[in-house]
Amino acid sequence: MTSKTLLVFRSCAILGSALSFVAFARAQEAQSHYILGPNDQIEVRALHVPEMDGKRLRLDASGGMDLPLIGRVKAAGLTIDELRGRIRERLDLYVRDPQVSVEIVAFRSQSVTVMGAVKNPGVFYLERPTTLATALSLAGGVSPEGADTVEVSRAKDCGSALPGGRTNGSGGLSASLRVSPSEGARAGDILACPDDILSVPRARLVYVLGEVHKPGGFLLRDGESISVLQALSLAEGPQHTAGTKHARLLRPVPGQGVRTEKEIDLAKILSGQAPDVPLAADDVLFVPTSASRSAAVRGLEAALEMGTGVVIWHR
Repeated sequence: MTSKTLLVFRSCAILGSALSFVAFARAQEAQSHYILGPNDQIEVRALHVPEMDGKRLRLDASGGMDLPLIGRVKAAGLTIDELRGRIRERLDLYVRDPQVSVEIVAFRSQSVTVMGAVKNPGVFYLERPTTLATALSLAGGVSPEGADTVEVSRAKDCGSALPGGRTNGSGGLSASLRVSPSEGARAGDILACPDDILSVPRARLVYVLGEVHKPGGFLLRDGESISVLQALSLAEGPQHTAGTKHARLLRPVPGQGVRTEKEIDLAKILSGQAPDVPLAADDVLFVPTSASRSAAVRGLEAALEMGTGVVIWHR
């Protein structure tokens, strides 16, 4: 091994050790702020107290645990520093100047539920103070068809404020927060509370497909409406091969799982000879080629039902 190679090897080892130390320091800092609760598992070490040294315990449903010598200790609602102090105080009756350490082995008391239009819905445990946006990222983030808002439900006695919170049917609070846009209350600014339920609704979309330059689904923001011309503009206009006189508007019939079909003369709308047409959420504007027939529309409907082959564009 050359001296240069040895120097590189040592540098990598030093860098690796530094990164490990940083990760350890961050983990320790996260633990120091964590509030213990039922089902969390901790490890207690006490110098010169072999009955307690290396003892692993899981907090019971009431947030307590039983330790040798000192008996039952209430840990729920405490940080590990506060719990360490409480154990030392109790041990002081049996050991002179007791040296105690407490470490969290498993975080199991603080969880949030994330569901709806996210990539990996489920229950996620919080190991540190966590914003609602970070909680969404634990679920893989918002899926392409998800809205730019998240519905949050939480217990009324949670210590973190919930802007715009309103009382819900279970006696808790509910609010709708923005996921990423800068206006309004944002999920990135609000801390999650244990047992929060986050639900991302499916976005309101209109689809422009077929012979256009940018086919796909386009998100409608809250309270936003859109017309055929506006949707066509988002799709960057028709291709030169488009049969604009025979475009079709497919509109879902509520509760029936089918769509009505209406022919639209885009050529007349584009030239101002016919009025623009308003679109509703889930409408599909299909622009065929001059040779397209209804079979193409049927294939399009099947693709929409299966959720395949359609790009969702965020504006």
